[in-house]
Amino acid sequence: MIIFNITYYVDKSSQEKWYDWMISDFLPTWISEDKFVSVQICSVEIISDDCIYAIHHYCDSLVKLHSFIQDFENNMKSTHFNKFGDKIHYFATILKQINQLN
Repeated sequence: MIIFNITYYVDKSSQEKWYDWMISDFLPTWISEDKFVSVQICSVEIISDDCIYAIHHYCDSLVKLHSFIQDFENNMKSTHFNKFGDKIHYFATILKQINQLN
């Protein structure tokens, strides 16, 4: 399993609007395009002036992941900036699950 993690730093003044948009628009769009098996939203629990979220996009194919990354890079960066300006910052990492202990 491949996990594409995007960690978002969200200014508190934009947190509610950003979160509602992610749940109602952004994430359902990608889920409906069958690029991911599932998506998990986590809050990062550290002391910060920003709200921090880690969104894990679970993917079963590097081809699907690279398609998403290309679309994200081309379209969603500008969408985020146009909607929220400098109130949102993020970075992405690609994780490969190598073991799961139960």
